[in-house]
Amino acid sequence: MMKRLACMGLALCLALATLTAAGEAACFPRYTGGGGSIAAALYELGADPSYAHRVRIAAANGIEGYRGTAAQNIRMLELLKRGALVDPAAPAPYRGLAAANLDRVAFIRQDRNTCKATAAAMAVNAILGADRYSTADMIYSGVLCRSLEGEKYVGSDGNSYRATYKTDGYVGSLRELEQAVDAALSDGLPIVVAVHSAASRHHWIVVVGRDSSGDYLVVDPARAGSGSLASQARGMAAMGYSFGLTDYARPHYGYISFRQY
Repeated sequence: MMKRLACMGLALCLALATLTAAGEAACFPRYTGGGGSIAAALYELGADPSYAHRVRIAAANGIEGYRGTAAQNIRMLELLKRGALVDPAAPAPYRGLAAANLDRVAFIRQDRNTCKATAAAMAVNAILGADRYSTADMIYSGVLCRSLEGEKYVGSDGNSYRATYKTDGYVGSLRELEQAVDAALSDGLPIVVAVHSAASRHHWIVVVGRDSSGDYLVVDPARAGSGSLASQARGMAAMGYSFGLTDYARPHYGYISFRQY
């Protein structure tokens, strides 16, 4: 059981480290000393070894009801020796429903021309905290993405959210789209956005967070792979995307956002 939990902690830390800026690891440094207790090991690493801080560390690593028992401390020490003990003070890439749900819902890979419908399905699932919608659910009568304008969803937090749908043909502006993205992330919500790259002038992806370097974290339905949305998140700039559709005479800045009402 303890081995399984340690492996889970390592996977979590590796995922978080991928989503944070280089040089700002989400885990404590790997402990290689000879200290026989978690408090002593933290002290040697220059970290706060107090009970209050260990309560926070335990919570960040999924160790519920921390009371400083021998089993709990041994579990934390094993994670620390693996370099897999999550530091609660490390930068957090996600907030709100995104933080709660991105590990709960699955990545969906698009079919050839369904990027927007697939991205919309993943975004709504991230709000619901369940794999309830598929790409097909977002397609009506051959239209690649149904009109989501005004659609209402009850999030996993019990709050209600209404969608705003700015279509492919919506001109808008870069500033408006950036403001919509920043508002969504401030509220801890995903947002589906129109983007382009050197390889594609017309594409839609989901923005789910921002790393500590300021780059947007996005889930691209065109990627190969599987797993959760969190496992598929990558830096937008690193993937070569910029906001806007460029297969028009001038760029169009569509998006699908969600706001509590």
